[in-house]
Amino acid sequence: MSLNKVSIFFLTFLFSIYALAGFCQDRARLVHEAADSSGFNELASEIRANQNIELLIVGEPHKTYYLEKLPEILDTVSDEYTCAFIEQPSTLDTYVEIKKLIDGENTEHFQTQESFQYIPVLNYFINKNIRIYAVDAPYSRPIGGDYATWMKMRDDHMLSNILKEIETCEKSVFLVGKYHITPDLAGYEITLAKRLKKSLGEEKVLTLDLLHRKNYHEDYCSSAENKLPQDLSLFSTKGFGDLSYSTYVDNSYWTDFDYVMSVPE
Repeated sequence: MSLNKVSIFFLTFLFSIYALAGFCQDRARLVHEAADSSGFNELASEIRANQNIELLIVGEPHKTYYLEKLPEILDTVSDEYTCAFIEQPSTLDTYVEIKKLIDGENTEHFQTQESFQYIPVLNYFINKNIRIYAVDAPYSRPIGGDYATWMKMRDDHMLSNILKEIETCEKSVFLVGKYHITPDLAGYEITLAKRLKKSLGEEKVLTLDLLHRKNYHEDYCSSAENKLPQDLSLFSTKGFGDLSYSTYVDNSYWTDFDYVMSVPE
C-alpha cells in the first residue's frame, strides 16, 4: 500500500472515531436530559389513559435481560391487552408449542436456548387470556446477503397478518425486534412500524423502544458512553429531532420511536 493510501486510510479512520465519539456523547446527553425532565409515573399514566391507542409496538432487544421483565414493562403502560402479536413464523402451532416451551421442551419453532427467555411474557399472555398470534413469515434466510429484501418480505407478511386479525382486538401489543422499527440495513427505509401507522392511523399506534446497553449496532457506543439512567425511566423522543439512532444508516432516527424506556439490570 502506498504512503498516500495509508495516510488516507488513517485519516478516514480517525475521522470515523471522532464522529462516533460525538454521536455517543450527544446520545448520552439527550437520554439523560429527557429522562431527568420526565416524571416516570406521570408519563406512564398519560399513556395508559390514551384511549386512542389500539396497538402498542414494543421494539425489544433480543437475547437480553429485558425479556424476563416484559410483563412488568407491558403492565406499566397498559393492562387492557386483548391480543398479542409475536415475531414467530405464522406456521407456529401456537398454543401447542408454547405449552411445550413452558414445560421445558424445544419445539419445531422454538429451537434455541434463548427461546426459553420468552416464557415469562408468554405466561403473562396466557394467564391474562390474551390471544396470541404468530405473524412472521415462515423461516428463511436472506439470499446472497440481501437483508433489505429479506426484511421487507418478512414485514409484508407481518403487516398482512396483523391487519387481518386486529379488527377483532380492542387493544393489542406487538413484540418485535427493534430494527423492524428503526432501519439499520442499507436501503431499508419504510419500516413496519411506519406502515402500521399508515394503515391504522398515526394516533392509534404507539412505538416503544426498550433501550439497552448492548444490542446489535448499539455496540458502537460502549456501556460507559451510553451512560444509561440507573433508575427505571420513560421519556418521549420529541426533543431528539434528527439525532441518528444508528451511525450505520442515514435514515435511522431516535424519533422512529414515540417513547423510550430504559430498565436497569
